[in-house]
Amino acid sequence: MKMSDVKTYLKTVDSTLFLKELKENGKVTFTDGDESIDLTPDLLEFKIKAKPGYVSASEEDIVVILNTELTQALINEGLARDLVRIIQDLRKTMKYNFTDRIKVGLEMDSDDLAKSLFPFAKYIKSETLCDSLSFECLEDEPSYFAQIGDFNIFVSITKSRGMI
Repeated sequence: MKMSDVKTYLKTVDSTLFLKELKENGKVTFTDGDESIDLTPDLLEFKIKAKPGYVSASEEDIVVILNTELTQALINEGLARDLVRIIQDLRKTMKYNFTDRIKVGLEMDSDDLAKSLFPFAKYIKSETLCDSLSFECLEDEPSYFAQIGDFNIFVSITKSRGMI
């Protein structure tokens, strides 16, 4: 029996049915004319090849496939999370207590960034204990330059006074 015939068979066989039979019987018998061969797990190497936009991993009977496509919604959420990190880093730099309530002002060079962050204002405020979030720097407070993705942003923060 030619190995090229076995290879052709393996490329064209229904993989779900093949794996089911292999699991149930411990082998799959391939017949070509008068010749046959028992295909057993020790003769086969299984690889999962993910389609473009996906990644996969497998171990024994477990297979995980993830969609790696970055939608605009995921990108926007990432920008918001990056801003939270920047604000938290500033809180630490300014030696604020982790329980201190703050006010945050943002000034950015892109309306697209503002539009991306605006829907996440409640999330940003919640994660940073922010009582007030404005899309302009706070008066009489220093502003700190940062980058979020490809965007430039200035962030100013101060402790809230008397706000709950």
